[in-house]
Amino acid sequence: MTAAPFRISFFVTLLLVSSSFADEAFFDLPLEKLQITAGKIPEPPQSEVLSSPTWLAMTPYVVLEGAGEALVSQESDGVEPAGNHLVIHLPAKRDVSGQIFLPKEDGSGMVAVSFKVPATEANDAARQAFYNVAFARYTRQMQSNAAGAAWFRRRAMEAGKFVNRKEADNLTINARATLDDIDLFSGNQALAENLQLDRLPPMRADRPGARTVEISSLAGITVAEIDWKPLIKDKAPALDPLANCIPADQHAIFFHDFPSMLSVADELDRTASPFLQMVDVRTEDAQTRQRYERQLGLSLSGLGRLLGPGLIKSLAVTGSDPYLRSGGDVAIIFEPSNLNVLQSLLSAQIALAQQRTPGAKSIEGAAGSIQYKGVQSPDHALQSFVAALNDHALVICNSLAELNRLADVQAGKTPALATLAEYTFFRDRYKITDSEESALIILSDATIRRWCGPRWRIADTRRTRAAAELADLNAKLLDRLVAGDLGGAAPASDWNLIDLGTLSLTPRGVNSTIYGRLDALTPISELNVDQVSEDEAAMYGRWRDTFQSNWRNCFDPIAIRLGAHGTKLAADFTVMPLIAGTEYRQFIELTRGAKIEAARADLHDSLVHIALAINPQSAPMRQAAGIAAQFAPNVKVDLLGWLGQSISIYADPDPFWDELMKAEKPDQFLEKNLVRLPVALRADVSSGFKLTAFLVALHAFIDQSAPGMTVWENLTYKDQAYVKISPSATARGQNKEIENAALYYLATGEQWLLTPSEALLRRAIDRQVERQAAGGGPPKIPESAQPILGSSLIHQSDAKIYDLFGRTMRQDFEPIIKQRAWSNLPILNEFKRRYPKEDPLKVYERFFQTKLVDPAGGTYTWNDRWQTMESTTCGCPAQPKPLPEDFVIFNFSGRANFGLTFEDQGLRARAELERARK
Repeated sequence: MTAAPFRISFFVTLLLVSSSFADEAFFDLPLEKLQITAGKIPEPPQSEVLSSPTWLAMTPYVVLEGAGEALVSQESDGVEPAGNHLVIHLPAKRDVSGQIFLPKEDGSGMVAVSFKVPATEANDAARQAFYNVAFARYTRQMQSNAAGAAWFRRRAMEAGKFVNRKEADNLTINARATLDDIDLFSGNQALAENLQLDRLPPMRADRPGARTVEISSLAGITVAEIDWKPLIKDKAPALDPLANCIPADQHAIFFHDFPSMLSVADELDRTASPFLQMVDVRTEDAQTRQRYERQLGLSLSGLGRLLGPGLIKSLAVTGSDPYLRSGGDVAIIFEPSNLNVLQSLLSAQIALAQQRTPGAKSIEGAAGSIQYKGVQSPDHALQSFVAALNDHALVICNSLAELNRLADVQAGKTPALATLAEYTFFRDRYKITDSEESALIILSDATIRRWCGPRWRIADTRRTRAAAELADLNAKLLDRLVAGDLGGAAPASDWNLIDLGTLSLTPRGVNSTIYGRLDALTPISELNVDQVSEDEAAMYGRWRDTFQSNWRNCFDPIAIRLGAHGTKLAADFTVMPLIAGTEYRQFIELTRGAKIEAARADLHDSLVHIALAINPQSAPMRQAAGIAAQFAPNVKVDLLGWLGQSISIYADPDPFWDELMKAEKPDQFLEKNLVRLPVALRADVSSGFKLTAFLVALHAFIDQSAPGMTVWENLTYKDQAYVKISPSATARGQNKEIENAALYYLATGEQWLLTPSEALLRRAIDRQVERQAAGGGPPKIPESAQPILGSSLIHQSDAKIYDLFGRTMRQDFEPIIKQRAWSNLPILNEFKRRYPKEDPLKVYERFFQTKLVDPAGGTYTWNDRWQTMESTTCGCPAQPKPLPEDFVIFNFSGRANFGLTFEDQGLRARAELERARK
């Protein structure tokens, strides 16, 4: 009896759906058959244009007069109709008119073509063509790693409902950015590979009825700790007073005073963020600092003006996890000169934030023996607690779970960071009295071990899945969210990856009672992960075994010292030990037992100087010598016996660089003038006698291999002999390009130097004569030289070398920068056309929690002529703009100095930079 009403309901629904489809109209026409009313369809692109980075951004687009959507198909994946077609979807059948924007054949921009299509061209068969094109277009956009992946995934899913293809059901969620291996040389590679925070266990969502296990039964990282006793023997450095307040298994950032904290935060905003935007494909700013300031109810800069330099002796920042971008617990601990005054000032600031936040309520209570007061809004956008930990420490934090952890330290239930041997080791290396220090970051063994443990890994995987679902829900419900229609519960997720609890709509997006909102995910410490599925347990076990196989003997703590003083920025990393499979392994083997000696490195006012310590008896060097010997079997001397402990390459200041800067076509100038390049290869010499034997044998080998092709001349400068090697008349006659080419080498008991610039070689002789005139003993380091920051590898450079590189590479960089600036346009255009009364930048920032930024330093505005958003610096694909003349790729105003030292199975990396220009 219940079947009949069900069938009636089903057919009524089907009738309604069918009638709504009946009002729609679809078109599918080849571009060459369109009725063109203005403009001309361009020819197909030139083949060389297709490889340009900017071509990838020149996706054809269509603007219709009136409601509807139109797309131009592309022959990229074999799914869309063959040839370029215009496909249109209208809510009701009518004549269509609009503009198509198509790339020019040379890729220099786009053209606008006006068209008309009569209503009689509509046909039902075009429905499938339209959704095929839409599905392919939005899937490509989703997979491009540009902004708006959640939105384009949602659009692809909607189109996929009408696409009879399995791929429509296989759209994957990519909701987590990984740590970028930005630069092997800077030490970031060591941090990335040791922390490995990007390696999420590939866990599946819980299946209904799946059996669970206690998470406490799962083993975490079992690799042994470092034996610190011999490393800290007889060491008693001064310690940070607030280290006694921080749990031993939490990260800590210590600041000497509040101005130091502000200077570091400002430098990261001013210097690091633009650089990361350049190396990251996604040109977004998560505005992490601003989000936590809002949540805590504090403005750091405003608080700095309020507090003054005398109220805070020192401060520290800590928390239980490193995922600040997605949402973590944060505690700022102050060592005040007057605790009561500081507590009153903080409470007053939070009270002002409470007045600005609808629904925020005052709360108070106790965490252990610690009494706290605070405020909390229903969506946790404002959540701030203030408490005195003891007579000398005051904390403000965004999590009661974190406050309880701090209370456990005060009660002696949890060991403090100050009790750890590695903290003593790091504080001995980085003296608290060092005026160069602005901040010291400590990641203890226990901290990293906890981050890699089952609770944190499984919880973070769950939270990552939740974030993906929340982003999809924001996209699904965006029309309601933008309109302010927040009533009623939010519909369930289509993905069902994780239990989100009760969902609700807020002014900043969908909120989950378990995982919070995209802009403030629930900290891991506040999630209930006592029970996990057997699948999760098994997946974690496999991940753990793979992860810890990277360590042979012991696990690794990390310390980073930062300095921001005046015009100088400095960083000093210590990672020990490095993982077994580190990408530094080849350097470690090459440099083991050798070091760069400052007095023997010929440091001077070079534009760039790179030096590498080498052990001639190391396996890589012996292997290289063996390969070389196979090509020169008649050379019967030890090819490496003369080498000292370092080799280097450097470039000197020279009029050559000024000519290069002024050249209209720097690449062509370089190609024609390589023979003048003021660059030298230099090797430290351990035995002048063995070097002489090697050079004699090398000369004989070259003459035998290429008889009559080179001329060797012995020359003298300031009583120092050197050799010029130039092509013979025969060689010049065969190749005019080498007519003026020459190589010069200098061989002494101190150094062997090879360069195409005689002027450079003579300057090296000048420095050698000066050192000898100084009166024996080891050579002295010039006062103008930068200090050596590493004993294994160094890189010193002047700002001019970055200007030169940026000038010569500008032609290559400009298309890449434009492509990155334009990568934000698709999502901005989607929002601009869908919500014409809203600022698309603000819509994206409000509901997807990142600010879209122009990597060239401009902003995004609407171009009415081309019906698209554009960058004020780069324009848009339809009308590109040249980069501003004052745009600089490398933003340094002074010298840069880097150094690596491999020690105790670990790495120490140091860097000093001048402040960025702007």
